[in-house]
Amino acid sequence: MRLPEWQVDLDGFSLQWEVVDGHIAHGVARGFLGSGHVDPLFEKNRQVAEFIARTGTPVSAIVDIAQLTGITVNGRRSYVRAFRELQESNPIRLLVFYGANHLLRGALAIWRPLLPLPVVTTRDFHGALRVVRRKRPQRRSLAERLGLAGGLRTSRRALSAKGHINELLRFLGTIDWEQSGVDRDQDSGFSEGPLAPVYDAVVLLKSELDQQLAERRAAEEALRESEERYRTILNTIVDGYYEIDFDGNVTFCNDAMFRILGYEPDELLNLTNQAYMTPDYAKRVESVFRQVYETGRPATSLDWELIGKDGHGIAVEASISLIRGANGNPAGFRGIIRDVTERVQVAREREQLEAQLRHAQRMEAVGTLAGGIAHNFNNLLMGIQGNVSLMRKQTDPRHPHNQRLRVIESLVQSGSTMTAQLLGYARVGNYEVRTLDLNKLAQQTADTFALARREIRVHEDFASGLPPVRVDGSQIEQALLNLFVNASEAMPSGGDLYLSSYVTTDEALRGKSYEPKPGTYVCLEIRDTGIGMDEETRERIFEPFFTTKGMSGGTGLGLASVYGTIKAHGGYIEVLSAMGAGATFSIYLPATREELDPTLDTGKIMLGKGTILVVDDDEAVLEACASILEYLKYTPLRAPTGGDAVELYRERVGEIDLVILDMILPDMGGGDVFDAIKEIDPGAKVLLASGYSLEGQAERIIKRGCDDFIQKPFTIEQLSQKIRELIGNG
Repeated sequence: MRLPEWQVDLDGFSLQWEVVDGHIAHGVARGFLGSGHVDPLFEKNRQVAEFIARTGTPVSAIVDIAQLTGITVNGRRSYVRAFRELQESNPIRLLVFYGANHLLRGALAIWRPLLPLPVVTTRDFHGALRVVRRKRPQRRSLAERLGLAGGLRTSRRALSAKGHINELLRFLGTIDWEQSGVDRDQDSGFSEGPLAPVYDAVVLLKSELDQQLAERRAAEEALRESEERYRTILNTIVDGYYEIDFDGNVTFCNDAMFRILGYEPDELLNLTNQAYMTPDYAKRVESVFRQVYETGRPATSLDWELIGKDGHGIAVEASISLIRGANGNPAGFRGIIRDVTERVQVAREREQLEAQLRHAQRMEAVGTLAGGIAHNFNNLLMGIQGNVSLMRKQTDPRHPHNQRLRVIESLVQSGSTMTAQLLGYARVGNYEVRTLDLNKLAQQTADTFALARREIRVHEDFASGLPPVRVDGSQIEQALLNLFVNASEAMPSGGDLYLSSYVTTDEALRGKSYEPKPGTYVCLEIRDTGIGMDEETRERIFEPFFTTKGMSGGTGLGLASVYGTIKAHGGYIEVLSAMGAGATFSIYLPATREELDPTLDTGKIMLGKGTILVVDDDEAVLEACASILEYLKYTPLRAPTGGDAVELYRERVGEIDLVILDMILPDMGGGDVFDAIKEIDPGAKVLLASGYSLEGQAERIIKRGCDDFIQKPFTIEQLSQKIRELIGNG
């Protein structure tokens, strides 16, 4: 018979009753039973009992132990009261719980003396059926209703329960709770009386507790070992590990984190991220944390900039992920940081070197083009210069044509200056290298500049006793003038120009944008009080054809030629500037131990005698040079090719006092012609003449024993001076 009307459904718990074999009421429980379920549950139990009483069927009850799961102490008290009410109102005489383990069976055994009807526990439902069928429902004695065993049948024994309880208490007092297990059979001092099941229940309870305690201790030890292993791993990795709460406080981190930031453990813990980040950067990082919190997705490969305890910057690569609690809700953040400061520095240096290489390649390419143009243009100017100079020397100074010839000469010199700038940018601007005093050269150039720009106040602070430098004075002078003019253009309303000099070494120059060669350097600083320049302009200031003047003025070659000129002399140049703070150009030139060269008067024409062989493939230049030599009272010989020059020298060896040799010839290089002439006459005097400069091929020929070099276009005065230096008065 099924009792569907006594189906009880509570929050998280349900119970259904059915009648088995006509006298067994079976309750099947599902879910979790709390103390709040007790009263409504036993209300249904009471209804079942009343129904059974009306039918007149004596019934025993079988109840699933799940009905007791999770009941609190107060719930257990309600449970006992409900049992008493059931016993008084219905014919149930036996209650069997099945599915009970040792611990629950022991606990129910303790309750048995307190319940108004016999209570039996079994492991399974079939065992419960066997108990019910063995003990047919009938009225029991008081002793049986109290659950007393061992053949106790008298009410007197039952009434002595107090004595047995005292005995139980003594028994409990003898148990060593620090040791595992307890064996009542070995404790002969205790009775086998009505509380014997209670003794057994205590023994079972102690066994269960010992087992649970052992399991807990094993779990705690495993957890401790796991935590120790986890901490050891974290403290041995080179990357920093951190955990922070939602307020940004550091709650945990490994040793690497302390090492990276430079904090002691007690200093870093509970610090916020603003302690090791700038405020603005901390706000950006917090937005990343917020994104991780909202999405639940980790963030990796984050480039952060931290601040160590000592204030130095630290570049790190970081990751962030959520920490979730036992309930699955976010509880904080964890992550890894890797110190990549060295890697970032290496990358920056590599980028800097690549930028320098690109700059050098760009300058080299344009320099090659500029050098070729300048060479051809200088040859053209040489033809004009030579002829105009001769015409002027042979024209009455009072004749109007003489003045016009002077104008043409002036224009030729202007063209020569332009090609000098191109060659200077091309890093082939070493023309006439001499040992000079840089202080004196800078002072003379500044005095000349000051005469033209009186609104600029020049201040000089030159160090005394500077070692000399080997430079082309005219080229360094031109470079300084370009810097002075650049400074004046940054001060359109006037200002101050500060010049200073000092001695330094390559060690002091380490770490700059260039790698200086070992040795001593003379530094000349040019500082203005102008408008300054931004970072982009500063980085491009030495690029060819770069100008801030727009289409209205400037070729963009002035500072580019300065750069090339200084580089051609084995020196270095750098600029420091900021908007509104002026600019400082620093020139570093290698110092020399050589004595200063005497000052020559290049304004005089020096006549002489002797035979001079001129070698040049440009007919106009060849004839102009020959005409100049005739004007200077020398006997010229002409050779338009290298082969002609070698044959002519071989034929007239001993007669030729000097060879003026062009480096660029159609059949042979200037170096090959030089070597051939030296093979014929090791004592031969050779003067190189070229539209290029004293660098590259010309420099190599000079090092092989060539006597000197002259740059095209040259004047009569300059050529006469060179010849006088090489062969004397002829």
